[in-house]
Amino acid sequence: MKRILIFVFSVALPVLSASAFSDVPSSHKYYEEISALAADGILEGYPDGTFKPGETINRVELTKIMVASILDYDPGQDPSGFDIYALAGVPFSDVESGEWYIPYLRKAVENDIISGYPDSTFRPEDEVNYAEAAKIIVESIGIKKESGGEWYEPYTSALQELNAVPESVVRFDQELTRGEIAFILYALRDFYTEGGDGFTAYRISDVSTLDDFKGLNPSVIFIGGLYCSHCQAEAPEFERLVWDEYKDEVNIWLQVIDWDDVGFPVEVAQGYNENISYEALTGESCGFVPAWVVLDLAGNVQMTSCGGEHTLEEMVAELELLLAS
Repeated sequence: MKRILIFVFSVALPVLSASAFSDVPSSHKYYEEISALAADGILEGYPDGTFKPGETINRVELTKIMVASILDYDPGQDPSGFDIYALAGVPFSDVESGEWYIPYLRKAVENDIISGYPDSTFRPEDEVNYAEAAKIIVESIGIKKESGGEWYEPYTSALQELNAVPESVVRFDQELTRGEIAFILYALRDFYTEGGDGFTAYRISDVSTLDDFKGLNPSVIFIGGLYCSHCQAEAPEFERLVWDEYKDEVNIWLQVIDWDDVGFPVEVAQGYNENISYEALTGESCGFVPAWVVLDLAGNVQMTSCGGEHTLEEMVAELELLLAS
């Protein structure tokens, strides 16, 4: 469940350019999207200074883009100590060890972004179509979706509701261009860029069971009520010590138990999710607030505080241990 942000739109060694690409003039229909994302360091073009917005993109390229950006994953910084180019953890029969994309596929599988085809293949070089791209993008960012219908409908419907579908896309099996991918990602930028609604915030707000935390970054859930003077005093400290320092590497949520579309006056992802209670997270009851729970990346409870039995500084110390492990 998923850090932020560097996109690469090329298998060939790209060259970052914050200025307009030579083949994306100001009159281009995706000029704003491509230019803005390039200026933010999210998009990269080719060594010749082009972006090639009309070219299609294949399944493994899009997977790499999302894993590198949303998960902030760089094989060169992989801390596992294992041979990341081996096939361990990559369940597809049509890929070979040593390929440049193996670490990205493994990370995507671990985070339930991709699952491949029923015949156990992934078909990395196939051009990605709209239905496939919608799933990869929605799962990577953690966008809320409804269940039901064909396998792709929850994903395509989610993009439709967020006005993230280019007008040029008219079929679910339509192969997408790099420009169309840029349009979709630009439309969703508030979910994964700093200052937006936030990938972390949206992901936790959509949690339905404790299992949804598994495979994600460490998580902190602070539980409080607006009626509580101690909560009012601690919320700004929680923002300063936890949100400001760890929001890009820890899933953070402020559970407001008396939420009514109004929360604490802090810049912390907050709201009310009936599935995120102290009892649901820990298996124990707590009749006091503020309370909080720290989970490791597997969703296991590492530290709790019910009614102030631990300090925020102790919470921070636990987070540091989890991030260092």
